[in-house]
Amino acid sequence: MRTSRLNPVLLGALLLGLGACQRDATVRTEKPAPAAELAATDTAAPAAPLPVRRDWHRLARRTNPRAPLIRYAAVRRPADLPAPALPTEAHLFDLTLKPSEFFRIDPTQPAEVRGREGTTLRLPAGALVDAQQRPVQEPVWLELKECLALADLLLSDHVSTGPGGAPMQAGGMLLVRAVTSKGQALSLAPGAALELNLPAELRAAGRQLYHSPDRQHWSALPAEVAPESGPAYAQASSTGGSSILDTPAESAASSNPEPLAAQPESSGPDWLRSPALGWLSCLRGWNPGDNNLLVPTEADEHTVVRLVYPEAGVILSGQPQTGGYAFQGLPAQQRAVLVGLRYEGGNAFLAVQPLAPGDTAAPLEFREVSLADMEQRLQELR
Repeated sequence: MRTSRLNPVLLGALLLGLGACQRDATVRTEKPAPAAELAATDTAAPAAPLPVRRDWHRLARRTNPRAPLIRYAAVRRPADLPAPALPTEAHLFDLTLKPSEFFRIDPTQPAEVRGREGTTLRLPAGALVDAQQRPVQEPVWLELKECLALADLLLSDHVSTGPGGAPMQAGGMLLVRAVTSKGQALSLAPGAALELNLPAELRAAGRQLYHSPDRQHWSALPAEVAPESGPAYAQASSTGGSSILDTPAESAASSNPEPLAAQPESSGPDWLRSPALGWLSCLRGWNPGDNNLLVPTEADEHTVVRLVYPEAGVILSGQPQTGGYAFQGLPAQQRAVLVGLRYEGGNAFLAVQPLAPGDTAAPLEFREVSLADMEQRLQELR
């Protein structure tokens, strides 16, 4: 029988071809995945850790002024963000102040964030500057605190009085701040404005945006008009607010920005504009009266007394004086509630006294409560 033999030349060529195929296959399997695939992988729990990209915020070219908004979801307070200085002596409002949400944003792009209670904020590209008025290029933390319910306003030390102490009707209060990853406070550039949209039930006619350094002395911001130039905004194309997340994995997943589809329209008439960050409140004038009220309760540094008109959304602060806490310029025909808040010796105390039209105030009766009980009682004010 004749044994067939391969030509040595042909055998070498065949082996060389097989080796080339194997090398080609290896190259293809090790080829880096596209950016979209990497983004999808980041939101899951990978079998092996992926390299962290630290240059995602660097721009390859100048920002398109008509680029769509990027919407960001909230995360838990970042561990590397410096905490505010603790007060030397604790006060009640240090413990009951409404918690904030935090958003990691790219300040070189138009951004939108939504609070868990329905407030929407929009920032144009390049709106944030440092203390030297230099535009910020690195990612920053945007803080949002929503105090919209009456109980939230009371527990966050809100007083609805305008210039000269005139009583005002409140439509909620916000805190909006921006800081670098090292905790450096940022501000809005000259000519730039923050746009905000409150939930529909709070957008009452005649309300104007006010600014305050301390939540009690409010100054009206100048009437805002639509900007003549600058980056266009996209209308939000989906619903639902962001929320503070419970686990690090969820926080990492939700911090990925979500581009919105571009729309030709800019923000509509329901949007308010603020040229400043900080404490903001939506207020309008109120028709006070000529009545005065004295609450015969001993005044001390640990106690505050508020007079609340629930139907009007008015919260007034009693002025301590000999004999108690005084209120002036009150209407005669409206129901009100006196609320006393006290924090002493590490314990919280609450007093609630309804007042019908024409009633005089009795001494407040304080009862020790937990902070949770205090919040629950104040939520029942209607």
